[in-house]
Amino acid sequence: MLSQSQWLGINDLVLLINRNEDLKHMRRYFLDAVDLLLPYDRAAFYIFSEADDGRVTLTSPVCRNLTEEAVKEYEQLLNSDI
Repeated sequence: MLSQSQWLGINDLVLLINRNEDLKHMRRYFLDAVDLLLPYDRAAFYIFSEADDGRVTLTSPVCRNLTEEAVKEYEQLLNSDI
């Protein structure tokens, strides 16, 4: 169960996300804020779009503690037909 302080943090996060007009800045802030509530080692926040055929394309990642090489490998894995 979340504490009162954690709920207030979530409320502040939602408010700041909705105020932010710069999508890249908002995603960085979101990753930083979530780490305070739910600590993690690595994260990526992508923008996605869905084509008419149902395929999803991920673009413009904002990452924390991930190398560029790791991000490229992840994207290749997602784009493969496994």
